[in-house]
Formats: sequence, C-alpha cells, structure tokens
Amino acid sequence: DSLYPSGLLKMHFPPPFLYVKGDLSLLKEPMVGITGAINPSLQAIEVTKEVVSNLITNKVSIVSGLYKGVEGVAHLATLAQKGKAIALLASPLHLVATPTHATLQSYIGEYGLLISPFAPNKKHERWYVSQQKELIAYISHAIVLPEERDGGIGLRCAYLALNNHKQVCIFQHTVENRSLLWPKKATRSPYLTILKKGSALFSHLKLDKKTPSIGTTEGKSQLSLFD
Repeated sequence: DSLYPSGLLKMHFPPPFLYVKGDLSLLKEPMVGITGAINPSLQAIEVTKEVVSNLITNKVSIVSGLYKGVEGVAHLATLAQKGKAIALLASPLHLVATPTHATLQSYIGEYGLLISPFAPNKKHERWYVSQQKELIAYISHAIVLPEERDGGIGLRCAYLALNNHKQVCIFQHTVENRSLLWPKKATRSPYLTILKKGSALFSHLKLDKKTPSIGTTEGKSQLSLFD
C-alpha cells in the first residue's frame, strides 16, 4: 500500500496491517515523535508546549502515544493550536488505553489521525505500550524527549531511534539533572542533539538531510536500557 509508512518497513517485524481513522494525508508530511515522562515537571510541560508550537509553525506533523504525561500534553497543545496530530495507540481503535484521554482520542480521530496495529478483535494488553513506543520510533523522522526518568518507557523509543540512526533531541535541564543516569549513556550517540529551549527545535532538526552512516548498529554500538 502506498500509504503504509516506509519507516515501519525497517522494523524486524513490521505490523502487517494498520487500522486508521482520520486524515491519512498527514502520513506524507514530516513527522516528529514526542514522548517522555508520565509525571513531568512544570519545566518539561512548558518545554513540550514550546516544541509543539515550534513544529506547528513549521508545518510538521506531531506523533505521540496518547499516554499520560508528556504525550498527553503534546496532543492537547497540538489540537489547541490546530496542528497536525497523529496518535499511535496502545489499543485497538475502538478501545481507550488511557481512560482519562478518551475525549482527546476522539478529537484526534476527528481532526488528526489515529493509528493502531492491533486488530479490532484484540483486547488491550499491557505490553502493547512497549510496541507502541517502537512504532513511534520507526514512523517518526526524529524523536523529542522533553523529560524522562531512568527506566522510563520513553527511553525505549529514544534508544530505538538512536540505534537506527535517527535524530533524538533532549534538553539541557535533563542533562544537568545529576540524579539521572540515562543522559550520560545517550550522549555516546552522534545522533543525539541537546537543546536549551523548545522554541529552537526546528532549526536543529535534520528532516531534509541524509544522516551519515556510522556503520553497523549491532553489538557495542547499540544503546540499551540495561547498559
């Protein structure tokens, strides 16, 4: 299918079907994924809103997972500014994985795009969230992580993107947080970008540039949650 996102074909096991509702034309636009902490700080919330505003100004589709925290903030800010919202679901289309976001999911289906790899006859399973983050990493041209804790599910998305030579953007306040270990691991990658503010994001994105190869992504070159 010509509408099937080409980035997903790079997965080891790409979903054979995608169930969608909404504006399919958004899949043809540059897409930036936003994920992160489920209990973000006030600073992370403001950074997320800045990122969304910056991307909307530059006509970039915003991909997120409708999870609690950063992802919910990203979608709410996108809709509030009439941006292009794409939600990758951790449930079949007719179910709601995050009950508090039921109305938000409905609005995105009407004004943006909902995508699910899960057939309508499936029930929601907890491990779907992990697969959802993998899909966000592969479908997006770049990933933004406003904030995340050590071991947070958003890191799975970020590390998958980095290991597949995609740009991941994090922020200075995260790097300077001495209680976190993961930023030190992430800075090993040449595909990581550290920003001071969300409003500067687009000028640092490499959406139209071919990222140089650094060789194999196997073995020691890969970043892992378990390093």
